[in-house]
Amino acid sequence: MRLLNKLYIRFFTLLFRSGAIYDYYARLEYFDQYCESTAGHSPMDPQLRKSVYSIRLVPDYFKLALKDSSLRTKAIPHYNWGYAIQMKGESIDHYLEQQFKSKYRSIIRRYVNRLEACFPIQYKLFHGTISSEEYSFIMETLHAMIVRRFGQRKETHKELYQWNLILSDTYEQILARKASLFVIYDGNKPIEVSLNYHFERILFSALSSYDIDYSKFGLGHVEIYKQVQWCIANDYLLFEMGVGGMDYKRRWCNLVYAYEHHVMYHQDSISSLLYGQLEIFRVRIKEYLKSKKVNEMGYRLGIVLQNIFPGKGPVGPQYELHKVEDIEAYTDKVAVSINEPGIPLKKKMVYDFLYSHTENIGNVSLFRLGNQPGVFLISGQRNHARVVFPEPG
Repeated sequence: MRLLNKLYIRFFTLLFRSGAIYDYYARLEYFDQYCESTAGHSPMDPQLRKSVYSIRLVPDYFKLALKDSSLRTKAIPHYNWGYAIQMKGESIDHYLEQQFKSKYRSIIRRYVNRLEACFPIQYKLFHGTISSEEYSFIMETLHAMIVRRFGQRKETHKELYQWNLILSDTYEQILARKASLFVIYDGNKPIEVSLNYHFERILFSALSSYDIDYSKFGLGHVEIYKQVQWCIANDYLLFEMGVGGMDYKRRWCNLVYAYEHHVMYHQDSISSLLYGQLEIFRVRIKEYLKSKKVNEMGYRLGIVLQNIFPGKGPVGPQYELHKVEDIEAYTDKVAVSINEPGIPLKKKMVYDFLYSHTENIGNVSLFRLGNQPGVFLISGQRNHARVVFPEPG
């Protein structure tokens, strides 16, 4: 017979996906905000006397109060950090002034301005209402963008293994205002999607991706810019980006915080107390090894092996672009559609041209030179270019 139940809980994920405090907590406090548990004070589960709860990834800006005085929690610092944007300005422009030097402010504003100058851009946040058809379309597009982007990098996204669960849960969460979908549209086509969870006055950007053909336009930065703007307008306190120090998080965040691992046990139960102490010891050893980067040894070994036995890496857009003064001098040009199949990286080539010359997609034509395979012309309202682009094969 099993004497102990050890339950592992990922606090961060559970809180934001469920939108509720875990049952054994009476109250949660953050930045002088108080949130009472809606579960009510139920009698103590007798099984807890034989249980230990190992609760991972608790942000240290949360202060938690237990319902039952006989429970004890030991907080062990994680060797993980989280990144967030705390709303301290009256507008997005005010935040940019506080957060970035003038050069990087110009880069972010250029991303936004050029995207809107080159395409018929719309921004939509679905929070509280969305049709099932629109929801399915957006989520299918998000999945395809994730697969394509990570396929280019020869990696697998860590959330795809539970995609069906996310897909089945999120629609009702959006209707209940516990989740949202932020979408950037080029016309009617989603080119960037962010799945968010909402808890009180915190928005957590949980899962996002973009169409890599538009990579020149910094869509990840545009997404954060627009969502922070929404958070400020809607009196949110925090735009939460979660665990992991990606470069874009470090640039945008003004709050870097630590996570804690909480071990919860029943002090009046010998078995719960004993196994609680063993779990505390196990977690401390694990975090010590992480602090010494032991957990990164597999990744480092993979890098070494990759250098010794290099495989074929992702192929970039290996083309040369030359300015053309007189487009009419090319008498053998044949117009082709930007949607014509069989031309690799065609859209990215054209979109990079749009970004570089601030041309609108409605004024741009694409031509193939009849006697020069792999050579194209891009013609805009004010600028033209000759592109040497290798044929596949």
